[in-house]
Amino acid sequence: ERFYHSMRVAVRKGLTTALNEVFWDAPKNYQLLMLGGDDLLLVCSARHALPFVCAYAKALNNLPLCDDQPLSIGAGVVIAKGTFPFHRLHATAEALADSAKQRYRAAPNMGSVVDWHVTSSSWLEDPLAERRADSLVGRAVLSNKPYPVLGTLSLSTLLEQAGKLTQTNTMARSQLRNLVVVMRKGPELAELALLELPDKMRFTLQGVLQSLGNSDGHQLFQSQEAGDSVWQISVLPDLVELFEINRRPDHHNKEDAT
Repeated sequence: ERFYHSMRVAVRKGLTTALNEVFWDAPKNYQLLMLGGDDLLLVCSARHALPFVCAYAKALNNLPLCDDQPLSIGAGVVIAKGTFPFHRLHATAEALADSAKQRYRAAPNMGSVVDWHVTSSSWLEDPLAERRADSLVGRAVLSNKPYPVLGTLSLSTLLEQAGKLTQTNTMARSQLRNLVVVMRKGPELAELALLELPDKMRFTLQGVLQSLGNSDGHQLFQSQEAGDSVWQISVLPDLVELFEINRRPDHHNKEDAT
């Protein structure tokens, strides 16, 4: 009973802290729908959703429970048009939360984990199946989701770097999006496309990739062993996705996040 009481207290304090931090200047941009135990359901504007997850996880880290350990969360975030059917929005967020929890169970030391999905369609059956179809190119993977919320290569660092790309004048949106399109044709063509970018844009992008743990910012992909296979994985499409969300101010943004 002491444990569950300390969990409820931490959740409410953490939620209050995160809401005040993220929505202090936009209180009408979110709606809390459910809070029970450690379960939370929130609808908000798209650009606030992932920063809220970071603020919430960070607040919980500062509120250890009665066993002196902080509460870790598995968060699922779906970003879709405001006309998207809510019951499918909710089911998709639950599927993504389950994905995040599976990643946590495989590596508990990473703490809170988040999985998210952005869709422009009016209906979605399985976000994980859609991601596999969209991100697998031979032995190359164009996503590293789900991510730890905090840490070195995490949602927090991706948001930080996406913010830097948004603020710089060297990033051309069309060229960034086209680079991701070329990446779907294979790592070799993608590396050539990187070299063809304007110098300032390429140097900025390479610096960002290095800050995200890519030891060689000149390469878009990093090798990773999985059993007997070697896969080429890139976090750039995830970064560009966050960059796109950042570029949409609220008065133009008709997308909601759950």
